[in-house]
Amino acid sequence: MEKLSEVIKDIAIYLRKSRAKGQEETDETLEKHNSLLTNFAKKHNLRYVIYQEIVSGDSIDNRPEMIRLLDDIENDLYDAVLVVDFDRLGRGNEEDSGKIKRIFKNSGTLIITPNKVYNLENEDDETFVEFLSFMSRQEYKMIKRRMMRGKKIGSKMGNWTNGTPPLGYLYDKNTKGLIIDQDKLPIYNLIKSLFLDKLLTVEHIAIELNKLGIPTPYERGSKWYGVVVQRLLLSETHLGKIISNKTKGNLKKGEKVIHYPKDRWIVVENCHPSLKTIEEHNRILELFKQRNKTPSRAKQGVFDFSGVIKCSICGYSITYLKNKNTDKIYMKPCWYIDSFGNKCLNRSGNINEISEIVWEEIVKEHDRLINEITDGSSKDNTKIELMIKQKNQQLNKFKSALNKVDDEYELGNYTRDKWLERKSKWESEIEKVNIEINELENELNIDEVKTKEEKIFVYSKVLNNLNRENITSEEKNKLYKLIIEKITWLRIGDNEGILDITWK
Repeated sequence: MEKLSEVIKDIAIYLRKSRAKGQEETDETLEKHNSLLTNFAKKHNLRYVIYQEIVSGDSIDNRPEMIRLLDDIENDLYDAVLVVDFDRLGRGNEEDSGKIKRIFKNSGTLIITPNKVYNLENEDDETFVEFLSFMSRQEYKMIKRRMMRGKKIGSKMGNWTNGTPPLGYLYDKNTKGLIIDQDKLPIYNLIKSLFLDKLLTVEHIAIELNKLGIPTPYERGSKWYGVVVQRLLLSETHLGKIISNKTKGNLKKGEKVIHYPKDRWIVVENCHPSLKTIEEHNRILELFKQRNKTPSRAKQGVFDFSGVIKCSICGYSITYLKNKNTDKIYMKPCWYIDSFGNKCLNRSGNINEISEIVWEEIVKEHDRLINEITDGSSKDNTKIELMIKQKNQQLNKFKSALNKVDDEYELGNYTRDKWLERKSKWESEIEKVNIEINELENELNIDEVKTKEEKIFVYSKVLNNLNRENITSEEKNKLYKLIIEKITWLRIGDNEGILDITWK
């Protein structure tokens, strides 16, 4: 350690919060680690750059500073990385640990703690690091198990362990349970009254709350939406219950979420004051059941352009109506109403005229693709193909030279500086040839021609099938979706409608 600066000059300092006995470390602890490591670097006369993780994630994918650090290590920016403990680099799954080890080993970057220097090119150090990684992962798993066990035990005891309490409640640190939030209780009672007494839909309740300027239970400045109101009305927490163990896994951390059946839920009654009676709750369920019956438009099935034509103003799908007597299909005005009750101004259009325009545009796109291939078919590609072949032979030689440089370094025939110099030269040559090959392939354009030929085949299939007799609306819908990403529709007032097609 005393002669560290003789072999190491440029380092990265990596700081990350960890969990000790299931509790995440404080900012004060992180600041102490920062001071410890920077003083260590100054003592040994090391130049350093600090990478401080803002959030603590289990996986590398959830740690942007670790991703940036690993990229910089691969680009050979540092001689070493300084951490408080080895497990600060990561104690996630084996894939993450393997990736970290591989990048440090391949780049020849050391890992330094205040007590030890690890060189993964050294077999003993590599074995010791693998052991530390294994122990860190086991410790992390145990901490997670203890936390989950504590949460389940707390729930069974009537403690609130489900994060932010729902509207109408506050968390009491002394009792570890919920108490009534007297400031927000009138808002909850208003929502309940508008639904049960005024019989408003959840969407109209959200509009009323936004008009009144009532803040949502979530982040400042957000608007009320029907789904937020619905969750509040259906919540059994307002019955005085605490329900936990409904799911396993955290979507925000990239984990798969498993939903447990009701018989595995932990339900504890009479944990806190209720804000609704069981009769009110059952009435809420009954009203939702009545309103969730299949709407008439859903019973009518799929129309030609269902999910294809979107409103050019708000982006929502246009809906349709079928006349029971004539079987004629009508395009309806945009249905969307914003969070303050303002209706979208986009008007309806003639669905038959739209069908004709779309047919003509498909024919035009089909013919355009054919003409592009025909215009380029006379091009002589023989010379370009020969040049690509020669460039690929040259590329293989350069790759072989690069492998020999690595072999010489591993055999000890090259110093690190000479190895990096020779390595950089051949990597530069390889990159240059790859660019030349790409330029030639773009000129040759084989892939583009092949793609266009495949598109022409699909467009021909769509056109032929659209002309079939007795073709159903559902079949037409599937054919349109084969080649069309979306169609936007705009018609304001008495103006003519405007169609814009985005092809797949």
